[in-house]
Amino acid sequence: MTDIEKLFMTTTLVTAINETKTPQTRIIDTIFSRKLVNPTDTFFWEVKTGSETIMRNIKVSEPANVQTTLGRTVISCKAPRFAEKRLIYDSDLINERAFGTQFQTGYVKAKIAREIADVKSKIDRTREFMAVKALAGQITNEYGDTLVDFNFTSGQKPTLAAADQWDETTSDPIKNIRTWQKQMTQAIGNVPSWTAFCGFGVMNALLNNSKVVNWLSASNGVQIATTGQIGNLVGTNISEYYGSYKDKDGAVQDYIPNGAFILIANLPDSFGEYYAPVVDQDAKGEMFYSTSWEPPERDVRGRWIMVEARPLPVVFRPEAILYATVI
Repeated sequence: MTDIEKLFMTTTLVTAINETKTPQTRIIDTIFSRKLVNPTDTFFWEVKTGSETIMRNIKVSEPANVQTTLGRTVISCKAPRFAEKRLIYDSDLINERAFGTQFQTGYVKAKIAREIADVKSKIDRTREFMAVKALAGQITNEYGDTLVDFNFTSGQKPTLAAADQWDETTSDPIKNIRTWQKQMTQAIGNVPSWTAFCGFGVMNALLNNSKVVNWLSASNGVQIATTGQIGNLVGTNISEYYGSYKDKDGAVQDYIPNGAFILIANLPDSFGEYYAPVVDQDAKGEMFYSTSWEPPERDVRGRWIMVEARPLPVVFRPEAILYATVI
């Protein structure tokens, strides 16, 4: 087996795809960082809800109180599949052969790496797209098809009235956030910490809101002066998210809309990212898989390289999210 043939081995390609890193999955990395491998291509998971009641004192001689079990709803959906292949033509190598085997091997290795990195980047953008959709309560694709619905209540997707929107002088973002924190705490219990993601317009509105600026001036106004953003407000770590992608028509779209404010309760085991087995029967449990083969057509000389993954961001505690439209 030649050095170039070794580059196209499935084990080599799988190692390469799993070592490829792209800086495009900020929400996946922070909120959906827990990875879960599913044995089939249908995902099943339980959505947990608690009663948030307190216990009655009982005497030593009394039996334990009987209480209904935690509310659990089972959600299932078919795993999405993302796969793309690229053809490396033999003709690409003609001019490189004159420089010797070592040069040719390095050239082929670099070309494979570029193609794999590009496909991996597309998959990662799709994972991030789905993660943001999950935080909005429903994962859909660009064509409007619903993959999974997390059944958010209307209270989890508030839209502020015109006078209360955060770019209005009459607004009070601090009051809104504290009200939402209390609402969520009553639904899910004590919350150790809070995270929020917001669109570009929301951060602008917060930076120009007099109540917010006055509160920060009295507490920790240096964060605005040093970063140009609001990092923490009433116990909530706020991140403005600039991430974007191109839609099916080629237009640039923000992952998080301009006027969205997503409040997240940081509870253990509330989020995760499932992976289903890829379709290729030679795969052995890899989350990201890559393989190669020669085209069957005699007039097409080269090697196909395919990359595949079947991920899905999952929300186990929907009440841990509030998706508000604030401007």
